[in-house]
Amino acid sequence: GTKSGTFDIVEGVPYTFTYGTPNDADHTIAVTGVIYKGSATAFDMVIPATTQIGGVTYAVTSIAGEAFGGNEYADLIGSDVNLSKLKIRSVEIPASIKSIGQYAFASYSTTEWTKLESVAFADVGNSQLTTIGVRAFQGCGHLTSFTFPANVATIEVAAFSAGNDAVKHSGIRTLTFQTKSATLPSSVSASLTFSGVGYDGE
Repeated sequence: GTKSGTFDIVEGVPYTFTYGTPNDADHTIAVTGVIYKGSATAFDMVIPATTQIGGVTYAVTSIAGEAFGGNEYADLIGSDVNLSKLKIRSVEIPASIKSIGQYAFASYSTTEWTKLESVAFADVGNSQLTTIGVRAFQGCGHLTSFTFPANVATIEVAAFSAGNDAVKHSGIRTLTFQTKSATLPSSVSASLTFSGVGYDGE
């Protein structure tokens, strides 16, 4: 028969993640990409702390290199995974993530430019993140601020750089550290003046 009344339309999460080969020794896995199935030009993404494969639960402990970005034109065109990279507006990273790989969110050029404008850490006080890879956020022109969880120990070369292409730029204006000790790339001179860098620890 027919039903009448007021109904709420509940949308499911319009994206799915891709993963690397599971490590069955310690039940960990890397997230390697996302496929966006919605129709919007941008979407907000939440990376899960765990995922199930074949009935086995794995902790998501790393974001693979070029997972949500790329260093070459080919990294951001063609496949659904590559095209989805250009639509990520914000990302929430779980406390289980220990490393962010090279070019993980990097933008190639203004014609294939990621929309990323916000990076948040779920349960930031318990974040296990220790390493941010080479050029991980290179050319993210819409990302204006970034807060490093307390366990971050290594920030690799050019992690937030504008890149080598003259048309690219970094939007970063404020970096906040929740740690008193981190290893900066050797290319960062001791005489370099930072603007908008703060320490937010105790």
